[in-house]
Amino acid sequence: MEEKFEVSELLSGRPDREISDKEKDCYDMLDELDIYYERVEFNIFPETLEDLCKSDEKLKMPGIKNLMFKTKNGSQFFLLVLARSEKLDIKEFRAKHGLSKIEMAKDADLEKVLNTHSGAVSITELMYDKDNKIKLYIDEKLLEQEYMRFHPNENLATLKIKMKDFKEKVIPYLKHEVNIL
Repeated sequence: MEEKFEVSELLSGRPDREISDKEKDCYDMLDELDIYYERVEFNIFPETLEDLCKSDEKLKMPGIKNLMFKTKNGSQFFLLVLARSEKLDIKEFRAKHGLSKIEMAKDADLEKVLNTHSGAVSITELMYDKDNKIKLYIDEKLLEQEYMRFHPNENLATLKIKMKDFKEKVIPYLKHEVNIL
């Protein structure tokens, strides 16, 4: 019998469970920056929209999606962060930013530049992009919200922090300029 997806109640601080090195990197960053965060945890990776909506309810905020694209030759990468409900017009994005054809980054690309895999891409993984190969684009409407949410470099939890902390502390720490989507 398949395990049913479950979401914890809203929690604060680091998890009591054993965490991966990647998760530790994220929690260490938040602690170093003195950022208060709340989190929900999952027993298994979310696989459906219904699963994702359960975490939205617990966090009391809408979901987001992180989309990673690259140029055909792989010389440029783009992390696009937008509300899960928003549709992305790729042609419009390319035209607005003067790009030729782009495609979704493959698992091998994600592993190489972000130390992650599809389904687990998180904005905080930009900490692994030391060469600044990735351009960050965030939907302006997200930046106007009170909170920002993201995975702690693994998709077994979602964290929520104040947008002010995200803009003033996390973004400078990640050393990636925010471009408006």
